[in-house]
Amino acid sequence: MKLLSLNGIWNIKSKKGEYDLQGDVPGSLFYTLEQRGDFGEEGLFFRENNLVCLDIADRDFSWSREFTIEDKLLKSDFIFLEADGLDTLTEIYINGNRIAETDNMHRTWRFNIVEALQSGENTIEIKFKNSLEFIRKERERRQIFSADHGGTISVQGFNMIRKSH
Repeated sequence: MKLLSLNGIWNIKSKKGEYDLQGDVPGSLFYTLEQRGDFGEEGLFFRENNLVCLDIADRDFSWSREFTIEDKLLKSDFIFLEADGLDTLTEIYINGNRIAETDNMHRTWRFNIVEALQSGENTIEIKFKNSLEFIRKERERRQIFSADHGGTISVQGFNMIRKSH
Protein backbone atom coordinates (compact mmCIF):
# COMPACT_ATOMS: atom_id res chain seq x y z
CA MET A 1 0.00 0.00 0.00
CA LYS A 2 1.29 3.44 -0.92
CA LEU A 3 0.41 6.46 1.22
CA LEU A 4 0.33 10.01 -0.10
CA SER A 5 -0.09 12.56 2.67
CA LEU A 6 -1.96 15.75 1.91
CA ASN A 7 -0.67 17.35 5.10
CA GLY A 8 1.08 20.65 4.61
CA ILE A 9 0.18 24.11 3.39
CA TRP A 10 -3.35 24.61 2.04
CA ASN A 11 -5.00 27.71 0.54
CA ILE A 12 -7.92 29.00 2.64
CA LYS A 13 -10.56 31.35 1.25
CA SER A 14 -13.91 32.53 2.49
CA LYS A 15 -16.68 32.31 -0.08
CA LYS A 16 -17.23 36.08 -0.20
CA GLY A 17 -13.50 36.90 -0.19
CA GLU A 18 -13.11 38.39 3.30
CA TYR A 19 -10.35 35.86 4.06
CA ASP A 20 -7.60 34.63 1.75
CA LEU A 21 -4.64 32.99 3.46
CA GLN A 22 -2.63 29.80 3.81
CA GLY A 23 -2.68 27.37 6.71
CA ASP A 24 -1.37 24.02 7.82
CA VAL A 25 -3.19 20.71 7.69
CA PRO A 26 -3.61 19.25 10.17
CA GLY A 27 -4.78 22.49 11.69
CA SER A 28 -7.72 24.82 11.93
CA LEU A 29 -8.85 28.15 10.60
CA PHE A 30 -8.78 29.74 14.04
CA TYR A 31 -5.29 28.47 14.79
CA THR A 32 -4.10 29.87 11.45
CA LEU A 33 -5.73 33.24 12.15
CA GLU A 34 -4.21 33.31 15.63
CA GLN A 35 -0.74 32.57 14.24
CA ARG A 36 -1.25 35.40 11.76
CA GLY A 37 -2.04 37.78 14.63
CA ASP A 38 -5.72 38.35 13.92
CA PHE A 39 -6.63 38.09 17.61
CA GLY A 40 -3.95 40.47 18.86
CA GLU A 41 -0.81 39.83 20.83
CA GLU A 42 -2.68 38.05 23.61
CA GLY A 43 -4.25 35.48 21.29
CA LEU A 44 -7.62 33.89 20.72
CA PHE A 45 -8.38 32.92 24.32
CA PHE A 46 -7.59 36.24 25.99
CA ARG A 47 -10.67 37.76 27.63
CA GLU A 48 -13.42 38.11 25.02
CA ASN A 49 -11.28 37.67 21.89
CA ASN A 50 -13.01 34.37 21.21
CA LEU A 51 -16.36 36.12 20.65
CA VAL A 52 -15.16 37.32 17.24
CA CYS A 53 -14.99 33.65 16.24
CA LEU A 54 -18.76 33.54 15.87
CA ASP A 55 -18.61 36.20 13.18
CA ILE A 56 -15.75 34.44 11.41
CA ALA A 57 -17.48 31.05 11.62
CA ASP A 58 -20.70 32.46 10.18
CA ARG A 59 -19.55 31.98 6.58
CA ASP A 60 -18.43 29.32 4.09
CA PHE A 61 -14.75 28.54 3.63
CA SER A 62 -12.78 26.60 1.04
CA TRP A 63 -9.48 24.80 1.66
CA SER A 64 -7.54 23.68 -1.42
CA ARG A 65 -4.15 22.47 -2.58
CA GLU A 66 -2.45 20.70 -5.46
CA PHE A 67 -0.84 17.27 -5.36
CA THR A 68 0.84 14.97 -7.86
CA ILE A 69 -0.23 11.47 -8.84
CA GLU A 70 2.12 9.13 -10.69
CA ASP A 71 0.73 7.49 -13.82
CA LYS A 72 1.40 3.96 -12.53
CA LEU A 73 -0.76 4.61 -9.45
CA LEU A 74 -3.79 5.25 -11.66
CA LYS A 75 -3.75 1.60 -12.75
CA SER A 76 -5.13 0.73 -9.30
CA ASP A 77 -8.79 -0.19 -8.87
CA PHE A 78 -8.95 1.83 -5.68
CA ILE A 79 -7.29 5.01 -4.51
CA PHE A 80 -8.77 6.16 -1.25
CA LEU A 81 -9.00 9.62 0.19
CA GLU A 82 -9.22 9.33 3.96
CA ALA A 83 -10.12 12.30 6.14
CA ASP A 84 -10.42 12.60 9.91
CA GLY A 85 -12.10 15.42 11.79
CA LEU A 86 -13.58 17.41 8.92
CA ASP A 87 -15.46 20.09 10.81
CA THR A 88 -18.28 19.47 9.77
CA LEU A 89 -20.47 20.07 6.73
CA THR A 90 -18.30 19.72 3.66
CA GLU A 91 -18.31 19.05 -0.04
CA ILE A 92 -15.10 17.48 -1.37
CA TYR A 93 -13.91 18.06 -4.93
CA ILE A 94 -11.07 16.47 -6.88
CA ASN A 95 -10.20 18.32 -10.09
CA GLY A 96 -13.55 20.09 -9.97
CA ASN A 97 -15.54 16.84 -9.62
CA ARG A 98 -17.64 16.53 -6.49
CA ILE A 99 -16.77 13.22 -4.91
CA ALA A 100 -18.41 13.41 -1.48
CA GLU A 101 -20.29 15.30 1.21
CA THR A 102 -19.68 14.99 4.95
CA ASP A 103 -21.85 15.89 7.92
CA ASN A 104 -20.14 14.53 11.03
CA MET A 105 -16.73 15.53 12.37
CA HIS A 106 -16.57 12.66 14.84
CA ARG A 107 -15.71 9.96 12.34
CA THR A 108 -13.23 8.97 9.65
CA TRP A 109 -14.38 9.41 6.08
CA ARG A 110 -13.04 7.23 3.26
CA PHE A 111 -13.79 7.63 -0.45
CA ASN A 112 -12.53 5.89 -3.59
CA ILE A 113 -11.34 8.75 -5.80
CA VAL A 114 -9.56 6.82 -8.56
CA GLU A 115 -12.05 7.98 -11.22
CA ALA A 116 -11.54 11.65 -10.36
CA LEU A 117 -7.73 11.61 -10.54
CA GLN A 118 -5.44 12.29 -13.48
CA SER A 119 -1.78 11.64 -14.07
CA GLY A 120 0.37 14.53 -12.86
CA GLU A 121 -1.07 17.58 -11.11
CA ASN A 122 -4.40 17.30 -9.32
CA THR A 123 -6.39 19.67 -7.13
CA ILE A 124 -8.37 18.92 -4.02
CA GLU A 125 -10.87 21.43 -2.64
CA ILE A 126 -12.87 20.99 0.52
CA LYS A 127 -15.75 23.42 0.88
CA PHE A 128 -16.74 23.90 4.51
CA LYS A 129 -20.34 25.03 4.73
CA ASN A 130 -21.50 27.52 7.34
CA SER A 131 -22.41 25.38 10.34
CA LEU A 132 -24.02 28.27 12.23
CA GLU A 133 -26.43 28.81 9.35
CA PHE A 134 -27.23 25.09 9.37
CA ILE A 135 -27.96 25.21 13.12
CA ARG A 136 -30.26 28.23 12.70
CA LYS A 137 -32.23 26.48 9.94
CA GLU A 138 -32.51 23.27 11.95
CA ARG A 139 -33.79 25.17 14.99
CA GLU A 140 -36.47 26.78 12.82
CA ARG A 141 -37.43 23.38 11.44
CA ARG A 142 -37.67 21.66 14.83
CA GLN A 143 -37.08 22.50 18.46
CA ILE A 144 -35.37 19.91 20.64
CA PHE A 145 -33.98 20.18 24.14
CA SER A 146 -30.56 21.78 24.34
CA ALA A 147 -28.42 22.38 27.41
CA ASP A 148 -27.05 25.63 25.99
CA HIS A 149 -28.86 27.84 28.56
CA GLY A 150 -30.31 30.05 25.83
CA GLY A 151 -26.95 30.51 24.13
CA THR A 152 -25.16 31.87 27.21
CA ILE A 153 -22.69 28.98 27.52
CA SER A 154 -22.51 27.76 23.92
CA VAL A 155 -24.00 28.36 20.51
CA GLN A 156 -27.75 28.08 20.83
CA GLY A 157 -28.83 24.83 19.23
CA PHE A 158 -25.34 23.29 19.15
CA ASN A 159 -26.84 19.82 19.54
CA MET A 160 -28.33 20.06 16.03
CA ILE A 161 -24.97 19.15 14.46
CA ARG A 162 -22.19 16.59 14.90
CA LYS A 163 -19.20 18.85 15.45
CA SER A 164 -16.89 19.81 18.28
CA HIS A 165 -18.41 22.42 20.53
